[in-house]
Amino acid sequence: MSISTKFTYEDLKIIPPDRNRYEIVDGELFVSTSRLHYIGEDNLSGPPDLAVEVISESTKRLDREVKLKQYALYGVGEYWLVDPEGNSVEIFRLQRDGYEIAARLGFQDSLTSPLFPGLKLAVAGFWES
Repeated sequence: MSISTKFTYEDLKIIPPDRNRYEIVDGELFVSTSRLHYIGEDNLSGPPDLAVEVISESTKRLDREVKLKQYALYGVGEYWLVDPEGNSVEIFRLQRDGYEIAARLGFQDSLTSPLFPGLKLAVAGFWES
């Protein structure tokens, strides 16, 4: 199943007025060594390889709809949605026509990604203190 990258007026209405278009730069971004040339003094001139969002009740619709489309449109290779309420992680990978769900992982599962060969993270570890 591909997720469309087409923005609608309804998508724009979801973005809270105090949000700005720079949030992806202000957050934690992963950029691989092959894309280091995108990193400028003040910003990125291209998409990161990975964006991770932790869903909250107040941002759920924004993260699942608007950001999903924005990140796909701008070429973010992988998008992880971490849901603390559901103890789950969804992994979306960019394909030609938008994101496709690569995995829906529960508390008992392990997360792997082609971005990090050999890395295996226990989803339960996301909630350990």
